[in-house]
Amino acid sequence: MTINRTPRRWILTLAICLGLAVTTAGPAQAAPARVRIIDLGTLGGTFSDSIAINDRGQVAGRSTTASGQFRSFIWQRGKMTDLGTLAGGDVFATAMNNRGEVVGSAFNGPNGQHSQAFLWRRGVLRNLGTLGGDSATAMDINDRGQVVGESRTSDGSTHGFLWDNGVMTDLGTLGGPFSSAAVVNDRGQVAGSSDTATGRHRHGFVWERGRMTDFGQSN
Repeated sequence: MTINRTPRRWILTLAICLGLAVTTAGPAQAAPARVRIIDLGTLGGTFSDSIAINDRGQVAGRSTTASGQFRSFIWQRGKMTDLGTLAGGDVFATAMNNRGEVVGSAFNGPNGQHSQAFLWRRGVLRNLGTLGGDSATAMDINDRGQVVGESRTSDGSTHGFLWDNGVMTDLGTLGGPFSSAAVVNDRGQVAGSSDTATGRHRHGFVWERGRMTDFGQSN
């Protein structure tokens, strides 16, 4: 997959390599690859790019509309579908699973400062809620439909979360005020990073079944 940048517009392309090996009297050599380039288009604006492609060939990304607003899309079989918006603001997809479910952040109005974690499933854009604060961001989704990300809490801290079937679980931290969940696998294991109790270092972690394991310093 490549992105072809032209002035004022980025066009996502899918390259399908059709080259076959050629046997000759000498050493075997591969024939030059032939590619098919597909322009996915936009949602009416001048810009589009992608963030994910799944095993079904569905593509998720973002595009500007004719009014210049950012919206997220899912593309399949030649059709680009606008995922909609939660509160009239920009919408940014971050991940997609093999079921075609998309997650990301939707902002609350054209100049919104707060984001809401969303899940798009079967045509419906759903607000996943928060851990008690005013904003949240969804970062990844597995094929079981579990979502991870980060959310503000009621005391103003930011904690990683795991959302599963309507319930958002606070993953806690490694002792500091901050943690963020970046990825989740199909076993429900979560990886991310967290501040430690000293507040001077950030460590990677893996979370599983309510337990956060420190991987050591990450930066």
